[in-house]
Amino acid sequence: MAKQTWNATRISYWQKQRAAGKWRFVRKYGARWGILMFIAFMIFHLITRVNFNSPDWQAQLWASIITNLITWSIGGLLFGLVVWYTNERSFRRFQQQQQASSASSDSSTND
Repeated sequence: MAKQTWNATRISYWQKQRAAGKWRFVRKYGARWGILMFIAFMIFHLITRVNFNSPDWQAQLWASIITNLITWSIGGLLFGLVVWYTNERSFRRFQQQQQASSASSDSSTND
């Protein structure tokens, strides 16, 4: 994963996300990703897996829908959590670096 820099816009954005809370972030971004993946894989399954010439095509379709709903609901939740914790870790490291550089500049001005 590419290392992202923390500029003023990103800091402000992440502080707002943090204030709203982890689970709201996970629902918002994890659900978006999960819905997109659900749609993509449903299209894929409709093209490749569901045999509309078969007498049980409706059962195949429902099995695909249920499987994809479960898979991408869990996947979206996990995706949202991974993004949250990745951003949190990166933001905390950034804050520690800022504090360290601030402390070192304070100690050098006191000398």
